[in-house]
Amino acid sequence: MSTWSAVGVVQDAIDGGIELVGALWVLLVSVAALRSGAFRPGLAVLGVVVGVAGLWTLVPQVEAAAALFGLGSIAWLVWAGVALLRR
Repeated sequence: MSTWSAVGVVQDAIDGGIELVGALWVLLVSVAALRSGAFRPGLAVLGVVVGVAGLWTLVPQVEAAAALFGLGSIAWLVWAGVALLRR
């Protein structure tokens, strides 16, 4: 029983539905890109929207935020990767 409890704690830490660290990372990178002009404005704005949606996952009643953050972060990461490879 104690092993199952430990596995549950690790699973919740990895994928507990709260995407705080990823949301902060996307949000801060996007705000920095907006201020510096490092990315196109559309990519930076998408990152801000995705980051805010990720922060909304802290509120359990807002289930759509997790889906928006998950799908939006995939789109943001692909777009950012392409933008970085083109440089």
